[in-house]
Amino acid sequence: MLALVFALACTHPSPTAPPSGDGIWVLEMGRSTFPASHILQGAPETERWPFSWQAWLIHADRRWVLVDAGFREPDVARRRGIEGFTPIAGVLARRGLKPADISDLIITHSHWDHVGGAADFPEATLWIQADELAWMRSRVSTAHTQRSGLRLRDRNVLEAAAAQGRLQTPDGDAMVSPSIRLHRSGGHTPGVQWVEVHIDGHTTILASDIAYQTRNLTEGPPGGSRDAAADWSAIETMKALSTDIIPGHDPRSMQGPRAF
Repeated sequence: MLALVFALACTHPSPTAPPSGDGIWVLEMGRSTFPASHILQGAPETERWPFSWQAWLIHADRRWVLVDAGFREPDVARRRGIEGFTPIAGVLARRGLKPADISDLIITHSHWDHVGGAADFPEATLWIQADELAWMRSRVSTAHTQRSGLRLRDRNVLEAAAAQGRLQTPDGDAMVSPSIRLHRSGGHTPGVQWVEVHIDGHTTILASDIAYQTRNLTEGPPGGSRDAAADWSAIETMKALSTDIIPGHDPRSMQGPRAF
């Protein structure tokens, strides 16, 4: 089933209708392998594990909300060995959704593969933690256009959104809508945030890179975290709220009805 879903994703089918009703869907830009020691602290340095490059879509409170925007550049995908690459705007277009349909874009953190596609959604309100934006401003500039997984080009998109009045920078937990809540964590990055979604009495957590894959929820946070203790504390908080936690890069998320 997993191979079939991925094969279909790579054939660029004709657009179909958007999903009906409220829900959460996993959007896949492509797939590669990734160093195991980055996915899980203590994993073998010599191994590489399957890795899915993802974003997430929510329909609730009569709005379409995108969680992370992926990235746009096919050359970057090629260099990283990502197969079947499609930018998030293209993934949405396959299901009949236009950039203008997205009312809000939640940026969980400022790494290039989560914020790099934000320019494709010029009408959406962007949500990023104040701490995260401050970190981005401190790390990239005309003197340092790429550093710490951040890029000046992405910072410029956020600055333009701010000038247009489209940038929300909460300082801590916040509500995007009655059904969608943001929680600042810190850990993976200084202002990383995770998303709590309530639909039809059910709570789902979008963990982003606080947990790359499902095994992080029980075996420990990803490697390379800036603050592993903060990541683990966030994971424990998530698990206290719900057993339905969607990690940031798990190919298994593309199985079942949430695969977009």
